[in-house]
Amino acid sequence: MRRIITISIIVSVFAGLLFAQEVTFTRALLEESSAEVASLQTARAAQSQKARSGKSAKPQRRRIDFMADYVSPYNQGGDSVVYFTGNFAAHHNGAVIACDSAVRFNDTKWGFYGDVIINQDSIYIYGDSAKYDGDANIAEVFAPIVKVVDGDALLYTYNFSFNTAEKIGTYTGGGVLVHDNDILESQRGYYYSDTHDIICVEDVEIHGSNYDTKSDSVIYNTDTKFARFFTNSEIWDVDGTYLSANEGFYDNALNMYKVTLNGYILSEKQEVWGDTLTYFRSHEHVIAEGNIQMDDTEQKILAFGDYAEYWGLEKSALLTRNPVAIGYDTTESDSIFISADTMRFNTISRLAEERAALRKAIADSIAQADSIAKARAELIRIREERLAEKAKQDSLALIAQRTAEFEAREQALQDSLDAVELAAKEAQKAAEQEQQRAAEQAQQAEVAQNVSTEQTEQAATTADNNASADNKKSSERRAEKSSKKGAEKDKNATKQDGADNKPLAEQADTVNNAATLAQDSLAVDSLATDSLRLDSMAIDTANMTIKQLRKYAKEQAKLEKANIKKAKAKARKLMLDSIGLLRRAKAVELYKRQQQIDLKRYTRDSLRRANKRAKLLAKGRDVSALDSLDSLASMERQRLMTDSLQKDSMAKNLLAQDSMATDSLSGAMTADSLAADSLATDSTQVDSLYRVVKAYRKVRIFRKDVQAICDSLVSSTTDSIIHMYFEPVLWNGTNQIASAQLDAYTQNQQILRAEFLENPIMVSEVDTSYYNQVTGKTMTAHFANNEIYRNDVDGNVQTIYFQREDERSAVVTEFVYLEGASATFYIENRDVVAITYRNDVPLELYPIALIPENQMRKLPNFKWVPELRPTRENIFNRTIRPSRRAESASHQRPTFRIVEKMDRFKERLLEQGLWMDREDELKPDIVEWRDTRD
Repeated sequence: MRRIITISIIVSVFAGLLFAQEVTFTRALLEESSAEVASLQTARAAQSQKARSGKSAKPQRRRIDFMADYVSPYNQGGDSVVYFTGNFAAHHNGAVIACDSAVRFNDTKWGFYGDVIINQDSIYIYGDSAKYDGDANIAEVFAPIVKVVDGDALLYTYNFSFNTAEKIGTYTGGGVLVHDNDILESQRGYYYSDTHDIICVEDVEIHGSNYDTKSDSVIYNTDTKFARFFTNSEIWDVDGTYLSANEGFYDNALNMYKVTLNGYILSEKQEVWGDTLTYFRSHEHVIAEGNIQMDDTEQKILAFGDYAEYWGLEKSALLTRNPVAIGYDTTESDSIFISADTMRFNTISRLAEERAALRKAIADSIAQADSIAKARAELIRIREERLAEKAKQDSLALIAQRTAEFEAREQALQDSLDAVELAAKEAQKAAEQEQQRAAEQAQQAEVAQNVSTEQTEQAATTADNNASADNKKSSERRAEKSSKKGAEKDKNATKQDGADNKPLAEQADTVNNAATLAQDSLAVDSLATDSLRLDSMAIDTANMTIKQLRKYAKEQAKLEKANIKKAKAKARKLMLDSIGLLRRAKAVELYKRQQQIDLKRYTRDSLRRANKRAKLLAKGRDVSALDSLDSLASMERQRLMTDSLQKDSMAKNLLAQDSMATDSLSGAMTADSLAADSLATDSTQVDSLYRVVKAYRKVRIFRKDVQAICDSLVSSTTDSIIHMYFEPVLWNGTNQIASAQLDAYTQNQQILRAEFLENPIMVSEVDTSYYNQVTGKTMTAHFANNEIYRNDVDGNVQTIYFQREDERSAVVTEFVYLEGASATFYIENRDVVAITYRNDVPLELYPIALIPENQMRKLPNFKWVPELRPTRENIFNRTIRPSRRAESASHQRPTFRIVEKMDRFKERLLEQGLWMDREDELKPDIVEWRDTRD
C-alpha cells in the first residue's frame, strides 16, 4: 500500500513538473510574442527615424504567425524545440504553409513535414517536406518531384525554393512547365508568381502548338503565352519555316514571331536576313528592317535594302530604303544589278487574271440585264398602279351611283309613307268626330230615359219619397256613373274599329304604288340593269340596304384586286422567263467568244513556234520541246472544237428551257461555271504564273556589258520586255543611246533588241572633241551576245560621223553629215563598220580642217552623260551573306530529354506509391484563419 502511495506521489510530482514546464513554455511563448511586438514597434519607429534623419537602421526580424491543435515541447542536448501537430498552418509575408506536423527551432527557423502545401496568391507548391528561413524569407521544398501550380500552368521539378517576400520561385536540376499545349523544359529556372513569368535558363526547349524552340534562355508568360527568347535561339515553325536569332519573341495572340538581333528566316525557297524580322505565320508575311538580304531561289533574285516586306502566299515582295536587286542565273549569263528608291516583285496567276476578267465581263452583262429587268419591272409597276387606280376609281363611281339610286328609292318610299300617315291621321280625326257625335246623342237619350224613370217612380211611391230621400239620391248617383262608363266603352270601340279598317287599306295601296314606281325607275336605268346582269354572283342590289350594298362593293373590290394580282404574277413570270433566256444567251455568247479567243491564241502560238523551229533547225539545235508543245496545243485545240459543238447543243437545250429560277445569283453561277469551263482550257499552259518587277525613282541597271538608267521600270516574264520610262539612257561599250522611252526585249536574261521611242539619239565618243551621232523618230538596236551589232533608225534620220585615218589610228581626218528617211548601222567591236540608207541621201563630207563655221557638229537633241553611267560599286556596295541553308537544315530539332526523363521517373514513383500528383487545396478553417492575418 505504501508502495502504491509512493508511486502515486511520484507520478503527481512528475505531472506537476511537466505542467509547470508547459506553463513556463507557454509563458515564454507569450513573452516572446510580446517581445516581438515590442521589437516590431521599435523597428517601425527606427524606420520612421531613419526616414527623418537619413541614418541607417538595423532591420528587425518579423515574427512568423502559426496555428495548431497540439503543441509539444522537446529539449535535447540543450536545444529546445517545439512540435506542432493537428491542423497546423504558418503565415509569413502573405504566404501560408500547411502540413501534417511542424517543428519550430527558433522564431525564424521552421521545419514542415507531411503533405506540405505553400500557398501565396494564386500559386500552390506541393512537397513532402520543407524548411523555412524567416530571415531570408526562403522556403526550400523537398520531394521526389516538387509540383508548382499557378492557374493552368503546372511546373514539375526536383529542387525548388520559394522567396515569400519577393514571390519568386527557383528550381535547379531540371524542370518542366506544362501550360495548355505548350511544354517548356530547362535545367534551371525562376518563376515570378506576381507577373506569372517563368525564366528558363540553360538547355531551354519549347514545344508549342505551332512551333518548337531551342535557346539558351527564354522568358514565358503563362497568362498570354508570350515567349521571349535570347542567345542562340532557333525556331522550327509547324509549316517548315526555320528562324534563328540572338533575341526576339513569339506573340501567341498575334501568331507572330519577331527577331530583333541577327535574325534569319529560312523557308523552302527563300532565305531572309535582317537586323529585325517580323513574321506573321498565318499570312506568311515577313517584315524585315535593317541590313536586309533576301534570296529567292525560285525566281533567282537576291534583294538587299533596309526595309522589305514579303508575302509568301502571294509570292510578292516590297523593297525600299536603298534597295538593290540582283538577278542571277549562272547557267545563262552574267548577273544583273538593279537599284531604285522602291522596288516591287509580284507573282501573278494568268489563270486568275483571265478568270477575273471573264467574271467581270459576265458581271457587267448580268448588271446590264438586271438594269433592263429593273426598267421593265418599273414599267410594269407603273402600269399596275394605273390599272389599280382606275379600278379603284371605277369601284368608287359604282358605289356612288348605287348609293344615289338607293337614296332615291329610300326617299320615294319615305314620301309614300308620309302620304299614308297623313291620310291615316285625317281618317282618325273624322272617326273621332263621328264618335263624339254618337256619344252626345247617347248621353241625351240616357238623360231622357232617366228623367222618365224618375217621374214614374215619383207617381207610384209618393209616400215613401220623404222617408228614403237619401237612399234614392245615392242610387241615382251610382246609376249615373254606370251609364257614363258604358258610353265611354262604346266610344272607344267605335274609334278602334275606324282606325283598323280604312287607314290600313289606304296604306297598303300606297306601298304597292311605291314599289311599282321603284321597279319602273330600275327598268329605265340601263346602267344599273347592265351592272346587275354582269354581276357574277347574280345578286339583286335593288332591294339591298346601304350596309349590304357597301359589303357587296367591298367584295367586288377584293375580287378586282385578286384579278389584278393574278395579272401581275403572270406578267412577272413572263418577264423573268425573258430575263433568264437573255442571260443564258449572253453566257453562251461569252463562252463562244472566249473559245474563239483561245483558238486564235493557239493558232498564233503555233505560228510563233513554227518560226522559232525554223530558226533553231537552221542553227542545228534541238526542237523536241517545241514539238511537245505543238502536240499539246493540237490536243487542246481539238478538245476546244469538240467542246464547242457540245456547248452549242447544250446552249440550245438551255435556251429551250423555261425556268423561273433565273435570278441574278443563278445567272452568275451559270456564267461562273461556263467561265470555269473556258478557263480550264488553259490548264495545259507551260507557265500559268508570271512575275512582274517594278522599280520607281532613280533606277540604275548594271551588267558587265550593258548599263542603263531611267526614272521608273516595269518588267514582266510574260513578254520578257523591260519597259523604261522618263528619259532612259542605255550604254553598250562606247555607245550611248537615249530617248523618252525604252523597251528592251530579253530572253534568258540577255537582251535581244531594244526599241527607243520618241526622239532617240545614239552617241559614241571618238575623242573628247568628236562624237559620232545618229537620231531619228524611232531607233531599234539589235544585240548578239549582249553586244549591239545593228541599229535600225526610221524617220528623219540625221547622222554625224567623224572618220579616222585608218582603223588603228586615233587621228580624225573627215567629217560626214547625212540625212535620210531610214538607215541601218552595222557595228563590229563596238565601232560602226557600215551604214546603209534606204534611199538617195545628200552627203556632206568635209576635211576636219575645212568644216564650215555654220555646220553643226552636234545634233539638236545631243546628250552625252558618261558621269551617270552606273558601275557595280555605286549600285551595290554590300557584302553578300553566304547561304545558310545546308547548315540550318543540319541542326537537330528539340528532343525534350528532360521531359522524357521526368515522365519515366513519374511512372516509377506512381507504380511504387512513393509520389502523388497532388491537386489538394488549403482546408477551409486554415483559409478562414489566413484571411484574418495581416
